[in-house]
Amino acid sequence: MAAPQPTVIPPRPEEPRRMASNLEVSIVSIALLGVTALCGIVPTSGLAWLVVLLSMFVFVLFLGKWICGRPLGILVADRNRMSLSRFQMMKC
Repeated sequence: MAAPQPTVIPPRPEEPRRMASNLEVSIVSIALLGVTALCGIVPTSGLAWLVVLLSMFVFVLFLGKWICGRPLGILVADRNRMSLSRFQMMKC
């Protein structure tokens, strides 16, 4: 009596990453730049720095998602490891 053959499940093909269109990048960049500029024009009660900080953080997350396919992708180097040098360049 022959031994039963194990069932081999083929791997699922990876879905291609969707690159954001240039229009989407332009709209988000202009919107975040407008929010940042608005903080310098409109008098606020000391919360302008927080709005600028949040808009810069959202922009970095958006760039990471647009370039690498994940929000913190801007910090990931070619070898799929978090890169201290990229973090240092991002903060400057």
